[in-house]
Amino acid sequence: MGESGSSRSLFTFDVSRSSYWTSGVRKEVLGNGLTLLVQPDHSAPVVAVVTHVKAGFFDEPDRWTGISHVLEHMFFKGTATRGVGAIARETKSAGGYLNASTSYDHTSYFAVLPAASLAPALEIQADALLRVELLKGVPVCPDVRIDRFAREPSAGRAAPRELHHRLPT
Repeated sequence: MGESGSSRSLFTFDVSRSSYWTSGVRKEVLGNGLTLLVQPDHSAPVVAVVTHVKAGFFDEPDRWTGISHVLEHMFFKGTATRGVGAIARETKSAGGYLNASTSYDHTSYFAVLPAASLAPALEIQADALLRVELLKGVPVCPDVRIDRFAREPSAGRAAPRELHHRLPT
């Protein structure tokens, strides 16, 4: 019971507001399988670009535990056209910020910027996701180097080195 003697929980889900998160969402699936969800909200002049990749902790074999998180960090390490730190610098210079997280079944990358910066935000995020340079041997975390993973046997699944060669150019 609450302090007022009520049995109402502070964490009660209000079913009447459940459509708030899906109201006005437009969905389009592109020929390459990419699903776009757009939900206009004109209450503030900002845009959020969020990419969910269907790969997380549950997709990792035991011998590769943590690889999803390592690859998440690689998003920020640069591409053929953007050096280390350029993705964050360009996003910040467009007035925004970016971050990422890895969960059980997906990895999310997001940027929040002024609405006028939508085009550069999409271009920066697409470049980082499609052209990340996995094999630079750049330290990802203080105790992890991506080249260590590239030497590991794939155990029936593609190793990062093999994935790198399959990425579109």
